[in-house]
Amino acid sequence: MTWRGPELMLLPLLLVLLASALGAVARPGCDRGRTCCPGSRVSAAVPKELHAVVGQTLSVRCQYTPQTGPYLRKSWCCQTEEKRCSRVVTTSQPWTTVEELRYTIWDDPHAGFFVINMSDLKEDNSGKYWCGNYNVSINTIFILRNITLVVSPALVASPEGTPGLSINGSEHSNSSGPFPPDAASPELLFLLQGGLLAVKGLLLSALCTVLCCRCCCRVNGCAGSGVHAAGPASKPGKMAGGR
Repeated sequence: MTWRGPELMLLPLLLVLLASALGAVARPGCDRGRTCCPGSRVSAAVPKELHAVVGQTLSVRCQYTPQTGPYLRKSWCCQTEEKRCSRVVTTSQPWTTVEELRYTIWDDPHAGFFVINMSDLKEDNSGKYWCGNYNVSINTIFILRNITLVVSPALVASPEGTPGLSINGSEHSNSSGPFPPDAASPELLFLLQGGLLAVKGLLLSALCTVLCCRCCCRVNGCAGSGVHAAGPASKPGKMAGGR
C-alpha cells in the first residue's frame, strides 16, 4: 500500500497523539487533580520525622538554591500514594503569604527558602508531606524535603491535691481525727492562744488574791498581840492605889 501526500502529513500528528495518550496512561493520577513527582526526586529527598501535639502550630522551613528570573511556585502537599500527593497550599507569587484554611506559605526566592505554617493541628494531620518547586504546566512537584508528621493527642493534666481533698472544700479528708495535723486554720490557732492567755490571767489573779489575804491576816494578827500586851500594865497602878 502506497502512502499519499496528505496521509504522510497526518503521520507525525498521529505519533504525537499516541505519545500523549501513553503519557496519560503512565501518569494517571496527574490528570485527576493529584500532583505527581519524579521518582528520582522522592528517593533523593532525605526523610525527616516531626512530632507535634493536637492544637499546636507547626512551622516547616524548606531551603533551596536562591533563584532569579521567572518565578517558580512552591507547594506543600500531602502524599496520597507512591509518587502522588494532594496539594495543601501553594504560592502564587514571591514575598506574598497565601492562606488556605489552617495553612499558610510564604516564599523568598532571593534568600532561597519558603516557610509553611500549619495551625491548630489535629490527629488526622498525621502523614507524609513534601515541599518543593511546583510546575503548573505538568502538575508536578520537585521535592526538596520529605517530612513525616506525627500528631499525638493532647495530654490532660491531672488535678492537683491529695485524694479525698478538694481545693474548693466540697470534699473532706479521710483522716480519723477531728482536725488533720496540717489543716489547722489561723483562726483556730488564734482561739487556742487566746484561751491559754485567759487561763494564765485567771491563775495570776487567784495567786494575787491569796497573797493579799495572807498579808492582811499577818497584819491583823500583829495588832491583836499589841492590845493584849497593854492590859497587864494597868494592874500595878491599881495595886498602888489600894495601898
